[in-house]
Amino acid sequence: MFDTNKSAHRTADAACWPALWIRAAMRTAILQTVEHEPLHGYGIALALEADGFGRPKGGSLYPILDELTEGGWLTSQWEEASSGPGRKVYALTDAGQSRLRGEREQWNALAVALHAAPAAEKAPETARKDQASWLAAINH
Repeated sequence: MFDTNKSAHRTADAACWPALWIRAAMRTAILQTVEHEPLHGYGIALALEADGFGRPKGGSLYPILDELTEGGWLTSQWEEASSGPGRKVYALTDAGQSRLRGEREQWNALAVALHAAPAAEKAPETARKDQASWLAAINH
C-alpha cells in the first residue's frame, strides 16, 4: 500500500503523488501554471513544486515545454533581463486554454469514476449509464 499522508511529509522538492500519476498529469499541470501569467522555465518548475508535483529537473521540463510550444499550446518569447542572463518566457495560447479546459474535464470525470461505487454494487443499467457518461466526458 501507499502512504495516504505523504503530502504532509514531503520535502521541499518532493512530490505528493506517485511518479506515474505525475508523468500522466505533467502536461496539464504545466498548462495550468501559465494560465494566468507567462512564466519562465524556472518559474514553472517552482509553481509545479508548489502544486505538489515536486520540482522537475530541466531535462524533464524543457522537452515538454518544447513539445507544448511546437504543438501550439504555448508560445515562447525571449525576455532580456536588466541584470543577468535573459530567459525564455512561456504563455498559454487560445488552443492551450482550450486543451487545458478539456483536460480538466477529463481529469474530473476520471476522479468521479474513481469515487463511484463499484459496478458490482450498482444495478446493471446504472453502471452502464455511468460508464457511458464517463466515456462521453473523456471523448469530448
